[in-house]
Amino acid sequence: MAHRTAARFAVTKQGNPRCVLSVSERPNGDLILNLRGKQLSHFEPIPFKTEDPNQFRGTPVRELRYSIHTSPNSVFGTNTLKLTRVLENGEEPASLVLYTTAIKDGSGFVPLYGRYCSAMNDKGYDIDKMNARFEFLGEISVNFTLVFAVFIGPPNRKFNIGPESFDTFQMRQLIFREFSLVFMWSFLSVTEQNSSWFLHLGTPAGGTPMPGFDEGTCLLVFQDVRERLRQHLVGTLLKVSELAEFHRFISASTFFREARTGTPEFKVWFRSLTETGVL
Repeated sequence: MAHRTAARFAVTKQGNPRCVLSVSERPNGDLILNLRGKQLSHFEPIPFKTEDPNQFRGTPVRELRYSIHTSPNSVFGTNTLKLTRVLENGEEPASLVLYTTAIKDGSGFVPLYGRYCSAMNDKGYDIDKMNARFEFLGEISVNFTLVFAVFIGPPNRKFNIGPESFDTFQMRQLIFREFSLVFMWSFLSVTEQNSSWFLHLGTPAGGTPMPGFDEGTCLLVFQDVRERLRQHLVGTLLKVSELAEFHRFISASTFFREARTGTPEFKVWFRSLTETGVL
């Protein structure tokens, strides 16, 4: 079924947009989320480049997307949210499914996935056409890693949280015909890497459909997801002996609203590392 690109979420790096999520809308209201993951699939991230041509770096990914279905014929009042991953080597697509009652009963929002991004130098992050709404996430430098999570909810419910909550993250909500999408993001004080990792939050096979969460619960989920992503990245980097002199700094990493070392918040954090002997 044909679909049009409705929105792109992107940071800019040295003035160039780097897209981390494209959202398309089908005529029937379904959404297609292109996760911009057409890189290499590996059982664990490879955190630094190597000159060894014989080292297996992963299998190229042909397609990585979520299909958010309107599911008009569901007898249980659920919507199906399906992840599809197709590899270039012809392996069978890997899929994950999340069922939820949140959309049809309007009860709230469901977490879909989280991700920490790589240095985003690959062509898969390019924006070839400026034919859709552009959601600017800010400028990013080599000193930070973008971390975000995506939630899906009904189209007629605004995601309301107070401004006092936005100390270490930002949020954007987009409204579509049948759904709304909430994008929450932070910048982690870890130098950019050449690996990325997704944390998918699907429903186990045969499991109970996920109910909707209110805004306060979604915020707690986001904080938990981004911390799990942080721990995964930190744990990966601590295994790299070449980074031994930076291990304490990496372990002390934290989240910021903006990817700038000149903010008061960053200066306070950096000063605390000096005072406690981390640096």
